Amino acid sequence: MAHDFNGTTATFNVALIPLLSVDYDAAGPEVPVSGAADGAHVYECGVPGKTTVVEVVGSTLDIDAGDTGALAIAWNSGGSEGSMAAAVCTKREERGGIDGPITTKFTFRPNWAAA
Repeated sequence: MAHDFNGTTATFNVALIPLLSVDYDAAGPEVPVSGAADGAHVYECGVPGKTTVVEVVGSTLDIDAGDTGALAIAWNSGGSEGSMAAAVCTKREERGGIDGPITTKFTFRPNWAAA
């Protein structure tokens, strides 16, 4: 991952700008596989799911839940963790407060039907 976020870019059909943050999570459910002879609980990792959340300043991007496409993350360090060749936007959240900017968060998950 990037040691310096500045210079990181994100696109989903359009450039996601001005980019404020990117969060990437790849986790699988803990599947208990303990047996009667085990002295402690034993687990395996289930089928992992991936989620990327991108936050931008403003609310003008024309992306809504259900939109599909390729999500490209280019970390300043040269990595691409969080990118998805086929993604769906599953959530769009906008927020704002007194004396602060309006920000929009987009949540992306893998999608087999995306182009």
